[in-house]
Amino acid sequence: MRGLFLFSIVIIIIILKMFVFLNVIEPEIFTGGIIAILLLHSKLFLKINVYKLALIILLPMMFYNSLYPFEFIENPYKKFVWIPFGEIFTPDILQTLRTLSYKFFVYGAIIWCFYKSYPNAKWIIYILIAYAGLIEILQHFTLFRIGGLTEILIVILLYNFLPRETANFDLKTEDKSAIR
Repeated sequence: MRGLFLFSIVIIIIILKMFVFLNVIEPEIFTGGIIAILLLHSKLFLKINVYKLALIILLPMMFYNSLYPFEFIENPYKKFVWIPFGEIFTPDILQTLRTLSYKFFVYGAIIWCFYKSYPNAKWIIYILIAYAGLIEILQHFTLFRIGGLTEILIVILLYNFLPRETANFDLKTEDKSAIR
């Protein structure tokens, strides 16, 4: 029953994407949906950490999407945007909102997967700031992308929404008279 539900959801999403955005279905979206269904039915998720697998997929995907089409040039007239969210002030506000929503969603997923994979690690924020900074620096040298501080600020903002310390109560060391 679960397999039929997942299969129908993937087919519905692919059809909706075809009608809402474009008249074609990209091969990577179709094969990605089929691979996701096959992975969910395999025993793979019983053996590995799902969050680490998601990181293996999300980190290169974000890097690829941020630098595509990989046309690097040295342009002395191209400016690095030092004002965070400076790209909001462009004439095409719909495209800007789509890009910012994408960045918030993907960086949020990456931060959440890191947090669930390594819950007590303090180095997560430093790795993600370096990752976002590397992407922004490389975007400065691409033909069509604009490098700036936006992605670094998005990482910092989203990281601050993570739950900090969880309360661990051990009934053996606590005062049992308070429980009665």
